[in-house]
Amino acid sequence: MINFAREHDLDVTFDTCHAGSVQLELVPAYELLGRRVANVHFSDLVPLRYDVNLAPVRLLFAHHQMPGEGCLPLAEMVSRLATDGFSGPITVEIGMVALRAWSRSQLRRQLARVVEYIRSAIPQG
Repeated sequence: MINFAREHDLDVTFDTCHAGSVQLELVPAYELLGRRVANVHFSDLVPLRYDVNLAPVRLLFAHHQMPGEGCLPLAEMVSRLATDGFSGPITVEIGMVALRAWSRSQLRRQLARVVEYIRSAIPQG
């Protein structure tokens, strides 16, 4: 993918959950893409407890989960983005179940948690 992006002078979106789901280490994968990263899709990945490989189950309960609730080093990723001076968008891509979107008050609480998670991971100083 990186060769294609370089050859055609394309920017890319780096999706933390998708990178994790193919077992890429986030920061090294981001470093490989370098300045080609124009957008980051930001969410966590929760490994399923049972060997269930059904797409709807993965989509609802494993992929695109709340930051800090899964196995990805998202705080390290945010820190690295800040250190690199990344100025593109960080698109929060969290599933409706993880956001508890059926309740307006829970949805607001979850979104506030995401903002606080990102802010707390930015190095101070």
